Amino acid sequence: MRIYTHLDKLEDKVRGILSHSPLVYALIGGTAIVLVWGGSGTVRICLRQTAEYGRLFFRLPCQHF
Repeated sequence: MRIYTHLDKLEDKVRGILSHSPLVYALIGGTAIVLVWGGSGTVRICLRQTAEYGRLFFRLPCQHF
C-alpha cells in the first residue's frame, strides 16, 4: 500500500507540473497512447500466430518486428 501512495503522490506532482505546459503534456500523452496501442497490436498478432500453430503456452517469444 505504501508503493501505491508514493506513486499516487508522484503522479499528482508530475501532473501539476505538466498542467502548466499543455503542449508537452499533449506530446507525452499522445506518445503514451501510440505506444500502448502499438504494443497491444503486437501482442494480438503474436497470440493469433501462436493460436494458429496450436502451441499457446509453449512457444518462443514472437518475432513480429
